[in-house]
Amino acid sequence: MATNSQTQLSGTLMILKAACMNNPSYIDRLITSFMRVLQRLAREHLTPTTPPDPSYGSDLLILSLDLVKNRVGVMTPDMRKAFIGTILVGLIDKTQDAKVMKAIMKMVEEWVKTKVC
Repeated sequence: MATNSQTQLSGTLMILKAACMNNPSYIDRLITSFMRVLQRLAREHLTPTTPPDPSYGSDLLILSLDLVKNRVGVMTPDMRKAFIGTILVGLIDKTQDAKVMKAIMKMVEEWVKTKVC
């Protein structure tokens, strides 16, 4: 069972995902606040406490990563450093969740295969 805050965050992320489907740059105006949420999700994911439904937190984390994966170019240098150097490296190093690792691998594969001009 998901906690109330996870349920609220899930609804908010789904609305944001819907807004970003036709306009990926929609998240740009929220990127600073969103990165704080993403850092918190990653930190909670790596914390050994046992939430009511650990897979639910993983799903929120994967959805959040999916929302920002193509917006790295618009991040400030400090934000980009935190995203790649802290969040992604921390998750790669410490996650025990195969779904999260698979999502990160898919994201990096897309970065490698996509040439941005």
